[in-house]
Formats: sequence, C-alpha cells, structure tokens
Amino acid sequence: MTKTDVSNALAVKLEVTKKDAKVILDGVLEVITEGLVNEKEVQLTGFGTFLSREMKGREGRNPRKPDEVVDIEAREQAFFRAGRHLKDAINPNSKKKKKGKK
Repeated sequence: MTKTDVSNALAVKLEVTKKDAKVILDGVLEVITEGLVNEKEVQLTGFGTFLSREMKGREGRNPRKPDEVVDIEAREQAFFRAGRHLKDAINPNSKKKKKGKK
C-alpha cells in the first residue's frame, strides 16, 4: 500500500473526504516524527513502537571498489517493533501456546 492508498482507505473507514483523510494521516505521521525526534520513542499499544536508536560509526566497503574502506558516521536510525495485536493479525495461525496445563 502507498500513502495515497492508506489515505483513501482511511477516508472510507472514517467516512470523511479524501482531502480530510490526507490531512489526518499527514498529522499522525508528523506527530510520530516529532515524537521520535524529541522523545526517541512513540508507543501505540497493541500496534507497535517506533524507536530512534543511535547507530555507532563503523568502517564499510565501497561496493564499486571493494578494496576501498569508507568511514560510516554515527547517526540516528528509526526502527519499528510490532506489537502483539499486529503480530497476531499478520500470523493468525501461529499463536504461542501457553505453558502449563494441557
């Protein structure tokens, strides 16, 4: 799905215009981005958690010139960790079996 597809589906689900749905989606994405910049984490219970982690600097190789070593600077990287409800929705047949009584 593209951002436009999500926006259109949101318009249908919320029974609003496509323009309003786009504004809502853009607002949500902006709030998540600001949360990552300021708080380093945005948790949407059941759906997942957006995280910002610092990646350490390291040495890499230039793919066009494998003998050439390139310094990769330290940077912030965005990650997403799926929540329980999202995992269960994607994999409905692979629910974990509870330990204990059989």
